[in-house]
Amino acid sequence: MSFKTQKKRPSGLRVNSISGYPLPFIDDVSINGGLNYLALKADPTLEVIVNCGPFLPAVAGDRIDLYWKGSDGTERHVATRKFDVGEIMASFPIPVAVALQAQEGPGEIRYTYTDSAATYPAEPLECLIKTTVPGNPYSAPNLPETFYINEAMLAPTVVPLAIDQENVGFGATVTIAAWTNMFEGDILTLNWGGHTIKQPALSDTQPGQPLVIKVSEEDIRAAGNSAEVQVSYEIRDLVNNWSLNSPATLVDVNTDLNLLDAPDVIDVDAGKLDFDALEGRVSITIIETPAPTFSVCDAVTLYWKGTNAQGAAIEKSYELGVTSTTGRLQFKVPNADVALFIGGSVTSVSYTLASSFTGELEVSRSLMFAVIGTQLNLPAPQLENGLVGGVFEPVTLPSTGALISLPPYPGMAADDRIILSWKGLNSKGDPLHGSDDQTLEDSDVGTTFIFTIDKSELLLLGDATKLTFFYIVIFALSEGLRSSAPVTYDVKQRALIKPNVPLAYGADLDRLNFDDMYNDTFLTVEVPYSTHMLPDDKVRLTWEGSVIYHSDTITINEPDTLTFTIPRLEVIDIIGRSARITYTLYHLDKTAYESDELILHVDAYPIDLPAPRITDLKVTVYYPDITDGDKGRVRWSGVVVHDTQEQYLEAGRVEEFNIPSAWFSESKGTAVLVNYSVLTDRDSERLMFSRVLRINL
Repeated sequence: MSFKTQKKRPSGLRVNSISGYPLPFIDDVSINGGLNYLALKADPTLEVIVNCGPFLPAVAGDRIDLYWKGSDGTERHVATRKFDVGEIMASFPIPVAVALQAQEGPGEIRYTYTDSAATYPAEPLECLIKTTVPGNPYSAPNLPETFYINEAMLAPTVVPLAIDQENVGFGATVTIAAWTNMFEGDILTLNWGGHTIKQPALSDTQPGQPLVIKVSEEDIRAAGNSAEVQVSYEIRDLVNNWSLNSPATLVDVNTDLNLLDAPDVIDVDAGKLDFDALEGRVSITIIETPAPTFSVCDAVTLYWKGTNAQGAAIEKSYELGVTSTTGRLQFKVPNADVALFIGGSVTSVSYTLASSFTGELEVSRSLMFAVIGTQLNLPAPQLENGLVGGVFEPVTLPSTGALISLPPYPGMAADDRIILSWKGLNSKGDPLHGSDDQTLEDSDVGTTFIFTIDKSELLLLGDATKLTFFYIVIFALSEGLRSSAPVTYDVKQRALIKPNVPLAYGADLDRLNFDDMYNDTFLTVEVPYSTHMLPDDKVRLTWEGSVIYHSDTITINEPDTLTFTIPRLEVIDIIGRSARITYTLYHLDKTAYESDELILHVDAYPIDLPAPRITDLKVTVYYPDITDGDKGRVRWSGVVVHDTQEQYLEAGRVEEFNIPSAWFSESKGTAVLVNYSVLTDRDSERLMFSRVLRINL
């Protein structure tokens, strides 16, 4: 069998260059380059989530049909779904049994989009299936006490097994025997005492052959000196199947005769420290402190260095002062710190001695071992807003969306990728899924990382359902993966229907002819009563037109429609444009619920009337469609509302209107709204009003 390299899906949306429809995507394919053993065979109850979208707009009743073509060339129709109102994504949970029908090897996943007019095909997503894992780690005998060590692989052969000052210049030769499920594209990483040496991907001629690696003097010295330098290897394939670590070969490296004796970690047995056997206890590291090497008040710094199971670099240090030259120092390494090294190929423990007399720094030899045991998931993410009494209420989210925080994690480094995922159900019980992919920068390391999820996505969750968040870290150095614990919230949806405008017309009652309020000083907006409104709750209307205008709040006393007013000039200022109208319900003066939106479109005039301009004590008026005989007048809306005298306008001429200085003086320190009205021979029955100039005096 031959597997060809799959390119990983880049972060962000991929769009079909022919049809314009987004490619389908699967997070596992984005992360790993395909579907591997853990995605398809580790748990027969798992599902492969195929996401299609976003579609802007998607119309309720439009349909998505999903097809999966296997390596045998057979294309299967695996799912179909219709869109509900407001949905822009379609997520399909495909049982792994169905996915496995596509068989091992390269395949394709595509969909068609059907609306009332036609069916449109999208380009396919390439999807490689490979469940054969290098080294076959999930076969017996892989015993619990050697967790993260694959006993089905052979230890490397190392020549020589003892390296000192005399022969270190010749380096060492490591031979790796051919492994089970060895394929083109496999990448082997040699671990020499914690120093990694990554090999090129296997060519098509290498499977079935041993791999010979030359280790240089520089590599040997980089790992340090130890009586038991652990030399092992690991393999990852095209879809990030991981072999686990091989058994280690021990090499005695002694290239520096001036090093201090190695420390002793009392919980290490036969080159392994069993974290689970600690049962929550600290791990004791002992350093003998005999004179004359050690003196009272010398400073000893202990270092634990290594990697975790994902290959991320981990380092911890601890300091004690020497109190006796006939005893020993006892370092109590916290249980939580030991846990950081679980699954790494090697942990190296050494120390430095800083003389209290000379200030010189001496270095010790290293003790090397593997920490085995059960690695816990990373801490769960946390939802930072939208929670009311611990229950998630999406309508309380601000328009900026939901904030999801991830605490700093061990081995955090720049260029790590984090994929945050969420899943839930809509009101019909259909699955909803979403994800976001971010890459860390230097400034992110060691800090809480924040994801933002669009509010519109979470408003689709059904009432009395559950919402679950989790994330995966892809470590930059090794491309190893580590998952977080999930966190689940109960969902409560408080549906606040959109406001309405009594003067609006059209099928959706979302259009306004300004002539219908020609003589009115304000526009009436009504907020319908909802059972979610309780006595003493407060409601405030928000108008987002040319500017944002907030109404006064109204306190609810009885179940009835609430009436709000929008100033006439705010409506005039969007003639030919639109405003977004919503309202906010405040419960107990602290929890805020935002309603659905009404987008109100105000019909345009036959001519465009831009806002006037002002220089010194003059307001200037000009619009492209001025016709000789048009008449104009400026309105000054400050502390007092004033109108200028009417003036005749001429085509192509900028008309100036003088503003008395008293108008400026009386409104000093306030905002003034300035616009003009026009009467034309084309429509002598009504005035037309310009957009508004807003100035602060």
